Amino acid sequence: MDSANGPGMSNFRELCAMGLEKQIAELDTFGFTIVPPEKAAPPGFAERLRDAVIRHTRDQNSATAEINTIDRSKRPVDGEHLFHLVARDPIFREATIASAGYTLAAHVLGESLRIYQSSSILKTGDILPVPMHCDSVSVPPPLPPWCVTCNVTWILSDYTRENGALFLVPGSHRLCRHPTAAEQPKSIGGPGSDDNVVPVVAKSGSICVFTGNTWHGAYGKSNDTTRVSLATIYCRTFMMPAEDFGDLSDETISSHGERFAKLVWRDKWQGYRDEGPSQEKLALSRASTQSPAG
Repeated sequence: MDSANGPGMSNFRELCAMGLEKQIAELDTFGFTIVPPEKAAPPGFAERLRDAVIRHTRDQNSATAEINTIDRSKRPVDGEHLFHLVARDPIFREATIASAGYTLAAHVLGESLRIYQSSSILKTGDILPVPMHCDSVSVPPPLPPWCVTCNVTWILSDYTRENGALFLVPGSHRLCRHPTAAEQPKSIGGPGSDDNVVPVVAKSGSICVFTGNTWHGAYGKSNDTTRVSLATIYCRTFMMPAEDFGDLSDETISSHGERFAKLVWRDKWQGYRDEGPSQEKLALSRASTQSPAG
């Protein structure tokens, strides 16, 4: 095999062309990285994305999302939630294929990645902290070292600890397990140490990318600021997505190109009946069995 054209090399070259060598190293070493606004998207994109999140959140009947109806003290994540963003607005679909975030997610999951979930959270006023966890939902330990999901979070308001920023534990993705109750950090009311916890301090317009094995949570918020974020969680092709993309029309999908069509599972081989799997579509998935970068 020509090593210059081996699995993952085109992805590596694409990231280098965007000047994201540092982010590759951080993602591999720490399990997370921050992409600054000037490398995350063209000027003005993040502002449009933020305005769309706020507008759709305020226009939605809050009770549409079940989590919004639960007592705040019992919600896994406090705040006002929107789900299934890719069906709501073109800019949400654009965010899933924006080069920096998408290509870093492909570095983690391989070129056959798909969308697992697209959601946003609006946090105003006093907000409870989010317990430390990882995004390998329903995956029993030991977690696969090559990770099954990757979270790309658009930071759409300045992140500070006081503003309820994310926190992460560097290197936790290598532990290949979920955090325990005893490891919840003291800063969010747990019995564990804060020594290994790092707050995400970043400007609006940045993106935070972290693997599905990386331990993270969020600080509580007790000020009057509004915290806005949008997360796309990508997954490997063998997983069942959390969302149903069947309501997206062919016209909507085609308007965003082949990359988006793949992300919303239009080339999936799963879901057959008597006719059996499409051999053409099944063949497209074989690269994912040859390398974690497939």
